[in-house]
Amino acid sequence: MLKQQKTIEWATFNRLTYSIVEQAKQDGLPLAPFTVHDLRRTGSTLLNELGFNSDWVENALRTRTVGRRAGSATRPNMRCSGGI
Repeated sequence: MLKQQKTIEWATFNRLTYSIVEQAKQDGLPLAPFTVHDLRRTGSTLLNELGFNSDWVENALRTRTVGRRAGSATRPNMRCSGGI
């Protein structure tokens, strides 16, 4: 039987990113504030620029809604095309 995994809310990750930015400032490093959504958007951009199928990227980055999945991000739908 599979053990149910607990998820971490985006707000928790965002607090972590804010802490990272504050630490960078204390260390004198130039790091602009960013959120989890910024990382998600960057990942999408990089995957598309590398030539991954845009439908696969969209499926992989779909968010979940409370109580159900937002889309059909099943393993067969997540195969990339074009040799990557």
